[in-house]
Amino acid sequence: PHYRAPFPVTIEYQQQRHAHRVSLSKLAVSVHIQTPKGQQLEARLLDLSVGGMRVRVDPKRAQWLQASRVVHVVIDTQPFSSEPITAVVSHTLDYENSQSGDLIIGFQFHTLNAKERAQLSHQVAGLERRLMRWVPETHS
Repeated sequence: PHYRAPFPVTIEYQQQRHAHRVSLSKLAVSVHIQTPKGQQLEARLLDLSVGGMRVRVDPKRAQWLQASRVVHVVIDTQPFSSEPITAVVSHTLDYENSQSGDLIIGFQFHTLNAKERAQLSHQVAGLERRLMRWVPETHS
């Protein structure tokens, strides 16, 4: 037996990623997050692209980070750190659903100028090279 179905009138295509994203969960890269009013915390970078990033934070320290919140972030990629970059909280993953108990927060970089975009592209490439050379620690 076979089935027949008409072709759809329209097909909608949505691409989620506009830039190459590097997964950094194996590396210990810190991100310093600060609001314009001075609230601040340190987070661990999970992934990064010129379009945004995801971080892992302690939920007790990050209650003020809700969707649409504008913050400044400094990405600490030793031996260099970025200049402060303006980011917007795009989403949060409820820490109760996270395996570690931490809060996962996604940010978007909406207002990068050409210099910031170039600097961030350089950092993404540097982190990707560092990740390729990464060797897991062995405990003996």
